[in-house]
Amino acid sequence: MQAPSNERPIPLSAREDIHAHQAKYLGQTCWVIKDPVKLSYYRLEPIQYETLLLLNGEQSISQICQKLKARFPTQRQTHLEIQKSILDLYQKGLAWSTRPGQAESMLHRRDEQKWTKLKQTFKNVLFIRLPGFDPTKIIQSSYWIAKLAFHPAVMIWAMAIIVYSWLFMLTHATEMSERLPSLESLVSVESSISLWLIIGVTKIIHELGHAFACRHSNGECHEIGMAFLVFSPCLYCDVSDSWTLRSKWHRIGIALAGVYVELTIASLAFFGWWGSAPGAFHDVCFLVFVVSSISTLLFNLNPLLRLDGYYVLSDLLEIPNLRQKADQALEDNFVRHGLGLKVDSQPLPRKTKSFFLTYAICAAIYRTFLVAAICCILYAALKPFRLEFLGLLVGAMSLVIGSTSWFNRIRKSSKRHASQGSNVRNLRPYFTGVVALAAVFTIFFVPLPFTIKVPLELEYANQQKIYANADGQLAAIHVTPGQSVRAGQMLIQLASFETAERQLELHSQKLIQEVEVRKQAVMVEPEKAAIERETLKSLESELQNQTEQIKGMSFQSPIDGRVVEAPVTPPGLQTKRELPSWHGTPIDGENLGCYLGRGTHLMTIAPKQEFQAVLRIDQFDAHSMKIGQPVRIKLAHLPNETLNGSIAQISSATTKASSRTAGPRSSNSGTEYYQATVSFEGNHEALMQGLQGVAKVKTESQTTAQWIWRHVKNTFKFQI
Repeated sequence: MQAPSNERPIPLSAREDIHAHQAKYLGQTCWVIKDPVKLSYYRLEPIQYETLLLLNGEQSISQICQKLKARFPTQRQTHLEIQKSILDLYQKGLAWSTRPGQAESMLHRRDEQKWTKLKQTFKNVLFIRLPGFDPTKIIQSSYWIAKLAFHPAVMIWAMAIIVYSWLFMLTHATEMSERLPSLESLVSVESSISLWLIIGVTKIIHELGHAFACRHSNGECHEIGMAFLVFSPCLYCDVSDSWTLRSKWHRIGIALAGVYVELTIASLAFFGWWGSAPGAFHDVCFLVFVVSSISTLLFNLNPLLRLDGYYVLSDLLEIPNLRQKADQALEDNFVRHGLGLKVDSQPLPRKTKSFFLTYAICAAIYRTFLVAAICCILYAALKPFRLEFLGLLVGAMSLVIGSTSWFNRIRKSSKRHASQGSNVRNLRPYFTGVVALAAVFTIFFVPLPFTIKVPLELEYANQQKIYANADGQLAAIHVTPGQSVRAGQMLIQLASFETAERQLELHSQKLIQEVEVRKQAVMVEPEKAAIERETLKSLESELQNQTEQIKGMSFQSPIDGRVVEAPVTPPGLQTKRELPSWHGTPIDGENLGCYLGRGTHLMTIAPKQEFQAVLRIDQFDAHSMKIGQPVRIKLAHLPNETLNGSIAQISSATTKASSRTAGPRSSNSGTEYYQATVSFEGNHEALMQGLQGVAKVKTESQTTAQWIWRHVKNTFKFQI
């Protein structure tokens, strides 16, 4: 009679070539198993490791169960649990069978693993990882670099340089902001190529830092290969061997080694940029500084991405596979509450469960935002080359792959739990589907009222600003602030010695040329006479222009009204490059004889005491503004009051932002915007010229998708 299955020997034996290392996680002892053939690592609990050691091809499940009870008296495992544990060890490749016919199944499993790995490679189009090579000999031969870089004295010096550079930047923030290159120069073709190469080189050095740090901690690095991070070439380094280290601080040090190397390079590059003259070296140092500092802090140290910061957080919390466990907790909660299935997962403490759910949601949101930002940047960068469709293609592929992957995981999870005997409670899946469809319909098709916040400044209604149309000296002031004037009344006069001198010179040349024309007429030389007459016409035209320019330096009031001073310019703040020629307002008496530049705001003529608000509307919001739209205004001077009004006029062309002392002809230009005027309801005595605040404009109803798209375009400044 054949023995029961629990009494028959299990035809599996533990592999003898695997390496086991004891480690501690959350105060509990575990075993890290290294597969030297596949270079895979597995973390086993003590009872799992003991089960693996008992597999010798002769033990039955009953015998293994008895020995485990003797070895772990406080842990009771059933035959079914032991059978599942053994099957898991076999599937991981830690145990093998000597029965004939195993080669075919092993080859099939290897092909499935290769196909799964290939799919994972191309699942994320923004990070494509190619097969690598074993760099053990190279790292061993150049290990002296690691000894030097990780020597305590060198590390102290490097940390001092890093800290000093950041303190230097904080104390010289104003000067540094003035020396930063413009955005246009950074997105040029030459800078883009340099940036692409610099990202590749710095990330190669970054990954080598991990490899050398692993070797320095008596670990091994068995794979280094090429990867493409946002289509930029870089290295990747597999330092999974650090899992075999017992000290978590050694593992954290290996994870931070790349950041340490990059921040050191960034600090040296910063001082190279700061101390060098403009040129190729100057520009390269700045790009190296930006790539090695900002990208390292925003990406490598961000625990929401599976980069260095993620592994540091995982080791600090002693939670291996943090991302997988957090995603699994989120999926289980969706299956339990969204589909109404009973989930037989291991219960977690409330704090741990809340942390996993929060981490999974934050990581998903951040990854989505990051992919969207990268696609928008790619779109804007490729648009000049008419390749912007590639940015849209990358975004569409990322959206489809991410959504499909999530739905497949939910489908498999629901199938698994349903096959275990879970029943649908009520109509929860249908209810969840209806809610999801309603949410999608609301986002894309239901218009909602939205408001747009825009900055504003108060000014007198229908006022006329007077600007200097030429450079000159203040010769005469005929009015005072607050004085009532009539249309055509003289306000102010400028004088220009260069213009006057040029006028006298042209007048003298004109008189001489008239004599020359009469002389040629008497000598009866038609050709020379024609030439002289053309020269005379040219002189007369230029003289007329000079005369009109001098007349234009005498400013008259364009309308009836009251004189309002221009915004006050403090001493020494009129310009950054030249000494101040005047301060206060141009119509102050002490400014007589001072130099006034072209475009200087001289004064304003206000026809009445009523005020209006001038809104500065971003180009992306201009299409949402209509005449007559209601506006609510909050002024910084009156924080407890809300003024109501409506849009009275919208400019048809954009205006460039400039300093408050510069007029429309000034060269100090900034961001382009549209202007809109808002008329108030009622009279407000506390209002005055120049007050600033914020206006909330109630726009036409938009869908949530349109509102999100508007903010995306506004954030990344690009147009489809």
